[in-house]
Amino acid sequence: MSKNQNLTKDVDKVSLAAKAAFGGGIVCVAMGANGLQIIGKPVLNIIYGMDPAVIGLILAVMRIWDGLLDPIMGRVSDNSRLNYGRRKPYIIIGSVLTGLVFPLIWWMDPNWSDFQKSGYFFGACLLFYACFTVVSVPYNTLSVELTPDYSERSRVRAACSVANVFIFIVYGWTFSLTQMGWFESPEASMRVLAVVIALFMIIFGVFSGVVPQERYRKLAVKQEKVSIFKSFKEFLCDRNFLLMKGIGLGIVFGNNIVGFLAQYVEIFYVFEGNLVKGAMFSALNMTLLKLMELLTIFLLVRYFMNYDKRKVIMVLLGITIVGVLAKWFLYNPNYPYLIFVSGFYMGPITAGFWMLYSSLQSDYPDYDEYKNGLRREGTYSALGGWLVKVTVAIAMVCSGVILNITGFDQELRGDQPENTFLLMRILMILLPFLFYSLSFYCLVKFALTKEKMQEIRDTLEERRNAV
Repeated sequence: MSKNQNLTKDVDKVSLAAKAAFGGGIVCVAMGANGLQIIGKPVLNIIYGMDPAVIGLILAVMRIWDGLLDPIMGRVSDNSRLNYGRRKPYIIIGSVLTGLVFPLIWWMDPNWSDFQKSGYFFGACLLFYACFTVVSVPYNTLSVELTPDYSERSRVRAACSVANVFIFIVYGWTFSLTQMGWFESPEASMRVLAVVIALFMIIFGVFSGVVPQERYRKLAVKQEKVSIFKSFKEFLCDRNFLLMKGIGLGIVFGNNIVGFLAQYVEIFYVFEGNLVKGAMFSALNMTLLKLMELLTIFLLVRYFMNYDKRKVIMVLLGITIVGVLAKWFLYNPNYPYLIFVSGFYMGPITAGFWMLYSSLQSDYPDYDEYKNGLRREGTYSALGGWLVKVTVAIAMVCSGVILNITGFDQELRGDQPENTFLLMRILMILLPFLFYSLSFYCLVKFALTKEKMQEIRDTLEERRNAV
C-alpha cells in the first residue's frame, strides 16, 4: 500500500467536540438503518409470535417506503436556505420525532391475532420511517460537509464507528435482556428497553444537529436549484458512482440476506434451542465482536489514516471473507465457545470497512462538483440511501423466505431435522461469501484513489477560490 505523507491542515481539522457530537448522532440514525431489523427479528418472532416471512416482508416494504421519501428529503435539504443551515434543523427535528415514535412499535399484544399484530407493526413502522427520513438524509449529508480533507473525513467517520460499536452492543443484548425476567413478561421488558433507547436517540440526535458546522452552506446559496431526476440520471450514468455503490451494496446484501440464519444457528444449533443460554452467548459474541471493532478503529486511526482508503479496505475485506468461510468450523455444538473466535474475523468488516467506506463515499461529492459543477450532497445521499434500502428490502424478504425454505420450525426449537441445520449452515456461509466477493471486485475497479482526490480538491479550490 502506498502512503502519502500529506498532513491535514489545521483549517481542515474538525474539533473533538464536533466529532463526538456528530458521532453520537449515529445512535438515532443506526436504529432506523439497522437496529430495528436486528432487534425486531428475534423479538417479534420469538416473543410476539409473528411469522419470520411476514416480519421480513413488512420491514422490506418499510425500507422501500423510507427509500421513496429519501429523494424528497434530499432535495428539500439541498435547496433549503435557512439561516441555521441546510442540514442541522432537520437533524434536530427528525431526531426528536424518531425517538418519540420508536417505543410505539413494541406496544402490540402477543395475544392479538396474526392479522392484528401485522397491521399494527406495519402502521407503527410506517410512521417511524417517515420520521427517520427527516434525520437520516441530512445527517449522512452533513458528514460530507464537515471537512474537505481526505484523511480527516476518515477520522470523522471513526467517531461514528466508535459510537456504533456501543450501539450494536445494546442491539446484541436487547433480546437477551428481555429473557432475564426482570419484568412481568418479555414484552414488558422490551417496552421498557424501547423507552430507554428512545431517550438516547433524542439526546444524541439533537447534539449532532447543534454542535457541528456546515462548511458549504454559503457556497450552495449561490448555485441553481437541484433537480432530482437530472441528478439521479447523472449519478447512475457515472461508472465510479456505480462501482462505489457496488462495493457497499454487496456487503449490505451479504449481511442482510442471512439476517435470521446466523442468530438462529447460534441459538438453535450450537445451543440446541436453549433460549436463555443461546441469547446470552449470542450477546457475548456480539460484545466481543464490538471490542474487536474498537481495536480495529484504534489501529486504523493510529497507523493507517495516511494510506489510500481503497487499498486498506481491500485488506479488511479479504480478512472478512476468510472469517466467513471459517464459520463452518467455528459454529460447533461440541465446542460452543468457538463462536467467539468469529469476532476476530468479523470485527474488521463491521468497523473498519464501514468507517473507511463511509469516508470513501464522502469524497464523491467533490468529484461530482469537479465533473458537474454542483454541490448536491443531499440528493447524492438520498440516492445512495435509496439504493441501500431497496437492497436491504430485497434481502430481508429473501432472509425470511430462506429461513422457511430450510424447513426451520420454531416449535421444534433445537430438535430440528439434521438437514435443516445443514442447509442453514451452508447458506449462512455461501451467500455472504458470494456477495463479499462481488464487493471486492468493484473495489479493485474503483478509480478515485487518494492521489486523484487530492488533484480534484486542488482544482476545485482554485476554481472557487478556496472553501
